[in-house]
Amino acid sequence: MELLKLSKFKLHLQTLITEVRQLRVTHLQNDNAMLENKQKELKGTITSLLQARESFVKVYEDSTCEMRRSIQARDRRLAIVSEKIDAHLLLFDTIEKETFSVKQVLDNVQHLVSEKEGIVASLKSKMDELSDYERVFVDKISDLQSKLRNGENQLRRKEKTILQLEAQLEETKISNNCQPQIEEISILALTYI
Repeated sequence: MELLKLSKFKLHLQTLITEVRQLRVTHLQNDNAMLENKQKELKGTITSLLQARESFVKVYEDSTCEMRRSIQARDRRLAIVSEKIDAHLLLFDTIEKETFSVKQVLDNVQHLVSEKEGIVASLKSKMDELSDYERVFVDKISDLQSKLRNGENQLRRKEKTILQLEAQLEETKISNNCQPQIEEISILALTYI
């Protein structure tokens, strides 16, 4: 019964490990998708900045005033990009910490599973040993029962022989035919006892 409980516990742990792994993969896939979206956003922003730079060069040639406005617009965009980069870096740090936490949980669960597997193996070994003892015990009981039956059979035969000899002795006493026969039957009776 303990072995069954341990097997169920092991199955439950394996299910939990599978679920944690699936959650981890899903979490990583979601994070990757989000990072890819952010990367596309950054590429779009960079592309936009490059286009702004090109137009800035054209505008610079046309007018200094236009250049100042473009510089100011670019500075604003750079500030936004800088904020986005800082947010992305913060997101990377958070993902790294969460990944480390999930890894620790998985390591702990795997350690527990290893311990439980060791316990199960130990219990199985003890059950096998107990089965061996049980087999030996049953064999000894069977041998003892056989010896007991043989002993009982021998006792019955001896009792039967004694009863026959006593009956013969009684007949001999009654008939009082000859004393040597009585002594001979008595001696035979004593040897069987």
